Amino acid sequence: MVDIRIYVEGGGNSEMTRAKLRSGFNTFLESSRSLANTHGIKWRVVASGSRREAYDDFCAALKSHPTAFVALLVDSEDPLPPSCSDPKKRNWEHLKKRQGDQWECPANVDDSQCFLMIQSMETWLVADRAALKKFYGQHFNEKALPANTDLESVAKDTLADRLKQATSKTQKGEYHKTKHAFDILAAVDVAVVRKAVPNCDRLFAELEARITNP
Repeated sequence: MVDIRIYVEGGGNSEMTRAKLRSGFNTFLESSRSLANTHGIKWRVVASGSRREAYDDFCAALKSHPTAFVALLVDSEDPLPPSCSDPKKRNWEHLKKRQGDQWECPANVDDSQCFLMIQSMETWLVADRAALKKFYGQHFNEKALPANTDLESVAKDTLADRLKQATSKTQKGEYHKTKHAFDILAAVDVAVVRKAVPNCDRLFAELEARITNP
């Protein structure tokens, strides 16, 4: 393995917002990026835009970068089913069955290259309430956030609505994904998020394993 390439949904069509996404994820994943650098492995986060574009870019990269570790990172959008036919392809089964996606799992690929933010990236942000409070400052309403400690079980729309309620009276204004999300991602405590969000922790664990045992 000579490089790691992570294809992430988001960033829209603007180079400015795509750059912010790359910066946010690079900061958030800094421990893995630094580990890769010490092993002489190149690192790249790609802001693909839409989730379909992320999938298409991922599939193309599997062919164009055969010596790389190529990974896909997208929102699950919905909860994962409680069971699956192949434990090694649970994420892919979800993406195949989900009406808005219906993506095929590429040949010789399993969940070790497919990572889901369950049910959205906002789950990772809400996991560190102290960082949110510091980012938004005065009039941030922490009580509006879900009390549920199993954040991955909170519906995407519910979490987004609660986050907007919590931030609506702050000086920065109501939570806005392209204006706020990537700055917050760069500011959260990674250890706190990994502890609260199992599928975030899985991403770090897989990256660390790939880097140290290529």
